[in-house]
Amino acid sequence: MAKKRSKKDTEQSEKIEVIASPSDELEKALREELEHINQQLTESQESYLRSVAENQNLRKRHATELEKARKFSVDRFAKSMLEVLESLDKACEMEQSDDVSAVLEGVELTRKQLLSIFEKESVQKIAAEPGDEFDANYHEAMAMVPTDSVPPNCIVEVFRPGYMLHDRLLRAAMVIVSTQLPQSEKTEDKLPEDG
Repeated sequence: MAKKRSKKDTEQSEKIEVIASPSDELEKALREELEHINQQLTESQESYLRSVAENQNLRKRHATELEKARKFSVDRFAKSMLEVLESLDKACEMEQSDDVSAVLEGVELTRKQLLSIFEKESVQKIAAEPGDEFDANYHEAMAMVPTDSVPPNCIVEVFRPGYMLHDRLLRAAMVIVSTQLPQSEKTEDKLPEDG
């Protein structure tokens, strides 16, 4: 019986080795896969943290550039306006002279210089003339006046011109707008003066 046991023991030990052997290889493969996944996770985390840091730096840089743009957006316009100021200063100095025509000529040249700057910067005067239809997008009504000289809801008088910067309203034109004459005034106007 000893021989049988040893034969059985041998068969069982071979089975254990066969079973143990694939298990060791599987465990080794799983460990390698786990290490690989951990390495990928670590790399992904580092990449994510770098991206977050880069994004924060980009936001800070953008905020700084935006602040500079706001702060110095009128730089070119302001430099142009300095020339106008200098021209006005010269006109003021000439005020003491008796040559009024020279002062007027200097003021007119300064006005042309200012209009040239406005044109370069796309500052345009809003067209508003008596008889034009009132447009609340471009005109600000200062008063309503009953009249029959122009149709109702039209401009009677322009107090102050309006201006646009490209397609944005800088300042609305201040105008007086016509309304329809009351019926009583219309009939009085039509009656003959004799009766």
